[in-house]
This record gives sequence, structure tokens and C-alpha cells, in this order.
Amino acid sequence: MSINFPSNPANGAIFNNSTTGTSYTYNNAYSAWILTGNTTVISVSDTAPSNPGNGNMWYYSATGETYVWLSSANNWVSATSTVPQTTAFNAVSTGKSIAMSIVFGG
Repeated sequence: MSINFPSNPANGAIFNNSTTGTSYTYNNAYSAWILTGNTTVISVSDTAPSNPGNGNMWYYSATGETYVWLSSANNWVSATSTVPQTTAFNAVSTGKSIAMSIVFGG
């Protein structure tokens, strides 16, 4: 994917690439755009953002899940780790040892 930088920039001009979340500053001494920052774009909505850049994040407000866009997979990948909740804990003494059972709820 090519980047379309503005033509005839002034020294110190800043260009933000919304697709990749990176920013560049124009340097007259080098006649070049210099990478000066990398930002992570985080969107909050009920629908996935269109045209995401690699590493962009999406908080799916309808479910409370977080996703990361992976360009290599061309897909949103879940960034949410699910740990089952403990709903009951039972311990029974059998003399020298203790038998335990944990019941997980979903």
C-alpha cells in the first residue's frame, strides 16, 4: 500500500496516516518525510470500523469485547481473554487429603 503524501510541504509539516495510525514530519534538510510517531486507533461502536489499519483496536460496545485488526489475517481478532467465573467451591476432607471440586459458570 502506497502513501500519498501532500506535495510541496513546508518544513515541519505533519502528515497523519489514518489508515496505519502513523505520523510523519517533513524535513527540508533531507527533502523527506520522517516517521515521527505511531498511534493506535481505538474505535468504540456497535459496528466494526471500515478500512482499519494494522493494529487498530475496536471495542464492540454491544458485547464488551475488544478486537485487534490484523492485516495479515485481513480480519478482526479477539483481544479479550475469557476466564470462567467460579460459582461454587467445595472441599471435602477424606482424612489425610482434601478432595476439592470447582464448578465453573459461563
